[in-house]
Amino acid sequence: MFLDAMLKKTAWLMVVSLCLWICMLMPVAVLVAMLGDYSLSGSLGWSWVAMPLIFLLVVVVFKSRNARLRWWIFQYLGAGTVAVSAAILTMILSLMVESRTAGLIGLMLTVIFVALAVYKAHQLVVVPLRLTSSKLVKTIRLLHISDIHIGSRKPAFLAKVVEKTSQQNPDYVLITGDLVDEDINSTDLAPLRQIEVPVLYCSGNHERYVSYQKVLDQIQAQGVIVLSDQSTTISGLNFIGLQDTDDPLKAERRLLQVVADNEEDIDGHRKQTKKAFSILLNHQPNLWPQAQVNDIDLMLSGHTHKGQIWPFGLLVKLRYPYHAGHYQQAGRHLFVSQGTGTWGPVMRFGTQCEIAVIDLVAE
Repeated sequence: MFLDAMLKKTAWLMVVSLCLWICMLMPVAVLVAMLGDYSLSGSLGWSWVAMPLIFLLVVVVFKSRNARLRWWIFQYLGAGTVAVSAAILTMILSLMVESRTAGLIGLMLTVIFVALAVYKAHQLVVVPLRLTSSKLVKTIRLLHISDIHIGSRKPAFLAKVVEKTSQQNPDYVLITGDLVDEDINSTDLAPLRQIEVPVLYCSGNHERYVSYQKVLDQIQAQGVIVLSDQSTTISGLNFIGLQDTDDPLKAERRLLQVVADNEEDIDGHRKQTKKAFSILLNHQPNLWPQAQVNDIDLMLSGHTHKGQIWPFGLLVKLRYPYHAGHYQQAGRHLFVSQGTGTWGPVMRFGTQCEIAVIDLVAE
């Protein structure tokens, strides 16, 4: 047991070290080698020598309470990750042209890619989705947002999201967690009050990393319906919201309990929930197989960001089979948002900040 724990910890440290090297040192080492006409293998080798110092720096920064310093380190990590693509292209170019020329082109590509990544992080893309069901009697428009991350993003970004949301004329706004990722003031969430239709919310993992109950109270104070392992029926739609957890068995038990509570409630109105179109709000998407078993018509999730910055999307896809977009099976649907905001670096590369507009249409 002890050996297994040590092996897991060692493997985790190796993965973290590799990711830090890729993000913080590898692109720089490639550009230095090309521009200075040094040995590429030697430059990459020397970059590993700096890894203990880089690892220590990151640990110290993220354990400190200096939010501004932490923010700037995140931006460097983001820029470094974006620069990986430029570094790969630079190494390929060096096979065709002289090293210095390849290095200059690589440097130019790095600047362009980072600028593009920052631009993409500020653009909200509306993703349309149309679903039909015999359980519906009229067309209903849902608007799904997720992973806004106020803290990493400024409150002004939430105001921008709310403005874009209102332009879509939804009947309901659904938020699947990670609305915040720092302890904030209630005024930071004030734009939510401008939404004139019901807003329903479930928590994400980042709310668990701050003052959890305080954050939920702040969200509820904006007129948002907070669903913590609860359900509510509004106009023939049964909304279920689960608290976020990293334990898949706990998540499954919570879902089973809420479904059972619906079926066993003596209130006649609640007894009709089995016939109602059911919508599950759950931050992490891996619960979908259990949602299907429990006759959930539509599950909405986020969390993955689709990796946010390439190439991390490749790792995310390995961890989350349902990592982004629309999935369907046997008349059941899952939509996983790439995220409306960003966490850490205010950048996106190969992904987008999105708002999903889901039209539920009666058959």
